[in-house]
Amino acid sequence: MTARRTSPASPRGQALACVEALAFLRDRYAGSETAIAVSLGTTREAVDALADRLTTENGEACPELRLTMGELHTLHSALTAAATRFLSHGGFLQEPFRIRLGYFRENFDALARDLADAVKVTS
Repeated sequence: MTARRTSPASPRGQALACVEALAFLRDRYAGSETAIAVSLGTTREAVDALADRLTTENGEACPELRLTMGELHTLHSALTAAATRFLSHGGFLQEPFRIRLGYFRENFDALARDLADAVKVTS
């Protein structure tokens, strides 16, 4: 998956950020179902199905998407775990993260925080 440029604040940007995080970790852990399970709490097939559900065929955010608790957990895990793959002895590698995922880390952090806050409000 290649990084797509769109505003991280828009529903489309949020959906694409989630898709990028899921695809990046799925590819990063290719060949290890155990690593995917530990990192995302689910299977490769479930990651692919969730990524497919987040956007329509023409790349728009799916309206009125309802997610299970497990899918919400997977999204939150993907948004927070992606950054850990860009750590170096000197700290976090912001530019490689942005180039690969198409967004800044703070966009992923804010989306993960807002996802958890939204679940708190609705539960």
